[in-house]
Amino acid sequence: MPKLKFLSTLDSEFGGTLDRILQVEQETVGSIEASVDEILAAVRAEGDAALVEYTNRFDRTSVSSIDELALN
Repeated sequence: MPKLKFLSTLDSEFGGTLDRILQVEQETVGSIEASVDEILAAVRAEGDAALVEYTNRFDRTSVSSIDELALN
């Protein structure tokens, strides 16, 4: 487990450290947004086939059709 690092406004490096943390977070958000956009575009274009593909990838399943995902 990563160690928590605490920032103090009294630290002379506070501004620079905070800027670096926020930059990393912004890059992460941008990466997530790009991934979501890609997934949505695939689902719009390919429909159920894309849902099956992403379900298998993210949920580590091996379904072959959308019918296998239906809840009864």
